[in-house]
Amino acid sequence: MTLSRFFAFWDEDGSGELEKEEVVRAIVKTYRLDFIDLGRVVAVRSVVDAVWDIFDQDKSGGVSRDEFTRRDGLGDSLAAQLNYLG
Repeated sequence: MTLSRFFAFWDEDGSGELEKEEVVRAIVKTYRLDFIDLGRVVAVRSVVDAVWDIFDQDKSGGVSRDEFTRRDGLGDSLAAQLNYLG
């Protein structure tokens, strides 16, 4: 799935932005972490918290499709961090 499709699928409220909780929920559901290990869910939340302000520079509480999908955007950053976590 492309980052753009991932974004569109998880933008549940249709706002054109993903809020932090939507991103955490998307990762947890996509990787079925809620059924595996609560510790990994906590790790995902920590990763999202750690990088969020880099991409939500206007402090709106959400990131746009462009901020999520561009090269080295939030999507790429999260993918790299989550691959590191294993």
